[in-house]
Amino acid sequence: MKGKSKMTSKTSRIVIVTLLVLVVLLSLRVVFDSKFDDFDKFVKTRENYEGGPEKFDEDFQGLIQWEKEYRATHPNATDKEVNEAFKKLWKN
Repeated sequence: MKGKSKMTSKTSRIVIVTLLVLVVLLSLRVVFDSKFDDFDKFVKTRENYEGGPEKFDEDFQGLIQWEKEYRATHPNATDKEVNEAFKKLWKN
């Protein structure tokens, strides 16, 4: 009986390790799938942007510059506050 219980213990360890590896791999896939979806959305938006990809790049750089300047003048602003400030500016 001892030999059988050792085998069962070894088998259960292998099963547990295999399941843990699968959980980690599936978690990574979920994270990276969303990143790829975001990148795909970015590429499609850039390609279909009114004025073309060059105009998109120009406007995107302007947005990045605006955010840098806003954060320089509002160093304690949270991401949410920056987003709200941009939305207010955009409406005007």
